[in-house]
Amino acid sequence: FYIVEDFGLYWVHRLMHTKPVWRIHRWHHSPTSLYWLSGIRATIPHIALFNLTCIIALPLLHEASAWAFQVIMVEHIVRNNWMHLNVTWRSSWLERVFVTPRYHQIHHSTDPAHQRTNLGALLTIWDRLFGTYVAQPSAGHDAMDIGNQAWRDERPANLLWALKLPFVSK
Repeated sequence: FYIVEDFGLYWVHRLMHTKPVWRIHRWHHSPTSLYWLSGIRATIPHIALFNLTCIIALPLLHEASAWAFQVIMVEHIVRNNWMHLNVTWRSSWLERVFVTPRYHQIHHSTDPAHQRTNLGALLTIWDRLFGTYVAQPSAGHDAMDIGNQAWRDERPANLLWALKLPFVSK
């Protein structure tokens, strides 16, 4: 289940960073610093697309008990919060396999070259296989800025602005 779902999450995330779909994902990139709740900053279409991968992979769990689904749902929430934590310690052995906060922060960099990198949700293998892996920002982690350069103001905090964002081009 996890490998199939994670493979799908990688491709959905990659799709989110293409021009036609970026508008439903860009609000997620608006915080200027990451914190554990950054991961839930998402539009409704964004949530639907990401959950589609779980729905597609669910038949693989057809014989699982009800508690397995509860464990998976809790794990998904914890993982999403984990990958958006504001910590930058590097654990090379862990990052060879799993997405860490430091690994995912590069993806949230203001540098446009990084925004289509480190797209994995659980496993780093997909980024390594498909050429989207970046180990370290060119200027180093400490010099890296986070967020969408276009919104360095209060607009992302406005709920009505955020709700209409997927439907406007700029």
